Amino acid sequence: MFKFTPDSSATGTFYYMKFNASGEVDAPPSPPSNITLAVFEGYVSSGTEVITSTKDSTGEPAARESITIARLTGRAERNQ
Repeated sequence: MFKFTPDSSATGTFYYMKFNASGEVDAPPSPPSNITLAVFEGYVSSGTEVITSTKDSTGEPAARESITIARLTGRAERNQ
């Protein structure tokens, strides 16, 4: 993560992935497993998810998608 302040009123921590020349995920360095990214309908406030859509039977956002990025190949795959 790194600090990003495009203007004086913007503050926050932004997460990123860095790939090396072989296509492997170089950063973040840990954990040494695949990375799953999830997108949901809502926002995060002070580190807490605020879901603006309905929830499913497990309490997760009903409007969400996720992909897994393989650490060694950098390939993305949609989760079902």
